[in-house]
Amino acid sequence: MTLKLWDLNMDSGPVATFQVHEYLRPKLCDLYENDSIFDKFECCLSGDGHCVATGSYSNLFRVFGCAPESTEASTLEASRNPMRSVKLQILNCVCC
Repeated sequence: MTLKLWDLNMDSGPVATFQVHEYLRPKLCDLYENDSIFDKFECCLSGDGHCVATGSYSNLFRVFGCAPESTEASTLEASRNPMRSVKLQILNCVCC
């Protein structure tokens, strides 16, 4: 449901927590029954350390700003067809 960003030098808790799959919370029983509850998605940090990205379902991925108190978040679709136009909810434009 969340992506947690940790500083290895601070073991008290994550530096930041990003809500990735909150829309699935009401469907937890269904996810458990078909073993999707155990799905894991890769994540990566941008070269400058300002953004973190993680995968999601339906070829979507989320990008979040890592700065303290940042509200930057984008939902994007991965596609093999560069001409495909799909309207997605983009919360804030993130420049990574």
